[in-house]
Amino acid sequence: MPVLRAACSSAGIEMGEARRVPFGTAAGYRLPSGVVVRISGPGRRPEARHELEAARWLAASGISTPRAVPGVRQPIDIHGRSVTFWLDPLPHEQSTLAEMGSTLQRLHQLAPPAGFSLDHFRPFLGLTEEIDAAEVFTDDDRGWLHQHVTELRGRWADLPSGLQWCVVHGEAWHAEFAATDDHEVLLMSAENLTIGPPEWDLVPTALEFRSFGWITAADYARFCDGYHHDVTRWGGFYLLRDIRELLMTMAAARAAAADPALRRQAMLRLSCIRGDEGPRQWPGWEPLP
Repeated sequence: MPVLRAACSSAGIEMGEARRVPFGTAAGYRLPSGVVVRISGPGRRPEARHELEAARWLAASGISTPRAVPGVRQPIDIHGRSVTFWLDPLPHEQSTLAEMGSTLQRLHQLAPPAGFSLDHFRPFLGLTEEIDAAEVFTDDDRGWLHQHVTELRGRWADLPSGLQWCVVHGEAWHAEFAATDDHEVLLMSAENLTIGPPEWDLVPTALEFRSFGWITAADYARFCDGYHHDVTRWGGFYLLRDIRELLMTMAAARAAAADPALRRQAMLRLSCIRGDEGPRQWPGWEPLP
């Protein structure tokens, strides 16, 4: 862990016996002091700075989120990686789906920040290059994926009206929401905050029920009750569903490049979105490690 060791030295923080731990849908290293260290992918300094600013803004707006360690100028850049240091949250466990829904509703009601800017939601950003780089897929697969993106772009131009665009989390999966012992809900990361359609944050939980069977109908109803809205009743749901499933397929392709054991998962996801596996629910989709 040379990057971790160098970053701790630069920050003046004792590394000790660091332990890898989940941190929302990402991962971090917990130090004996309780500090959690996050190491970004290569070339992601703007995203690391964005998360620090967004976390400060969320806390000031009444949305609980992990706090950056005070007194440390960050992010710290080590060998092309940006490193951030966070105070270990209070003891917590995964939130209920109702708590998640109500927290998303509170987030969506916030006025956009004045102290820094948020990008506008761009669902297809970088997809063309990502498909070209996906070596796990064949040339025919990549050709189909490019055609699929073209179709989705056309549908995006005719997205039906929905809820008013607002601050959205961007990757609102259940693992991103935790609850402390005193029932305070923590939003575990803020790196993907944008201005976009609030429905984008509601689609992941709908997929967990309708596409993958990861949760039950009763679970999904509790989420809808928490947010006071069911995104599946909106005409634009099917487009956002299809975009999400494509992005999940590309995430599996990226993961398979680093871990060949995930190649089967990437190929299954592609087969599903191509229509080769029949109607949803699709068995076999598994959360990536």
